[in-house]
Amino acid sequence: MSIVGFQDFWVVGTRFYFKRDNINSVVQPWTDLGVLQSVSPAFTIEKLELEDTDGGVKRTVDEALTKVDETYDVTVSNLNIDNLSIIFLSNPATDFTQTATEKIKVSHYAHPGRLIVLRDNDASSTKVYQVNVAGVVNLTGSATQTEVTDLTDIDQSTLTFSFTSDPGFTAGDRFILMPTGLSNTESAGTYEVASQSGSGPYDVVVTAGTGSKIAGDETSLTGTSIYIDNANSDTNFYLEDTDWEVKSEDRGIIAMIDGGAFATAGNLGIYYSTRAISSAARVLTPQSASEVKGEAILYMSRGNNAQQTSREIPSLSLTPTSLDLNADDFSSAVIQAKVLADTTLGESAGRMIYFKGDAPSLS
Repeated sequence: MSIVGFQDFWVVGTRFYFKRDNINSVVQPWTDLGVLQSVSPAFTIEKLELEDTDGGVKRTVDEALTKVDETYDVTVSNLNIDNLSIIFLSNPATDFTQTATEKIKVSHYAHPGRLIVLRDNDASSTKVYQVNVAGVVNLTGSATQTEVTDLTDIDQSTLTFSFTSDPGFTAGDRFILMPTGLSNTESAGTYEVASQSGSGPYDVVVTAGTGSKIAGDETSLTGTSIYIDNANSDTNFYLEDTDWEVKSEDRGIIAMIDGGAFATAGNLGIYYSTRAISSAARVLTPQSASEVKGEAILYMSRGNNAQQTSREIPSLSLTPTSLDLNADDFSSAVIQAKVLADTTLGESAGRMIYFKGDAPSLS
């Protein structure tokens, strides 16, 4: 029992619901801040005192309340997009989607032995995520590349690519296989030719070193492109794991290998494709909101929700104070909620209501 006579003993859990003020006249939704590790109220009181100094001893004869600050430090465990928009002082999240699109020879300035963070196109600074990287070429003095689209089959066991027309390969030539149309897009990559035979289909066997990139058999391919180096130079088409390596395709990061064929900083052309990302509220713009204000309700529950009390706050501001990103415990953030007076209401600082459970008796 939490109620003993006129006394009410609390072992309490909390929940905090928040609704932002309208943004550009658009009504904002209520959100639940989720699991709270703690809620710590604090009250700052300022008073004036009237003192009587008769007799040389100051005695307080009256006092008046001049200021009340009511704040709550709310420690949240839920780092969803709504809470992160508060923590990073962002306007509400906007939708983001990404289609599966091939990016051909996008220019990136690179340094030997250093990382390359992929971007969307030659003139863009937009970062890309979730990609399949197929190849890296030298843009400085390199020959043009020819696109071939009549690849039909890939045999993983024999490392053989079959074409309906003559690609004109000789041993040592290199080509880039793009992901579009592949059952397994991990086969996209740069390959080195060991031999070519036949006359329709034309069978091209690749070296074992690059052939290990083949992730599975492919048959009846359509819409899959390869790019051929017209100059057939091993300084134009760089090889994966020899001249460059993938650091993270999810993050869109590759690196040029120190000691590889790319030895002088300069522009590279990168062939890759983006993977589809479903549309959802994924994008925040940190510090785009000069303030986060709205209304809130703090629920304080006891006895498995048998007793519940609400603190209705018609106006407040939320200010992030810390974010603890932790690998040894659940991550958390602290948000300070400061109660503001809403002078348009009879109860300018809101209400507190014991809305469920037996009320304690009066003493």
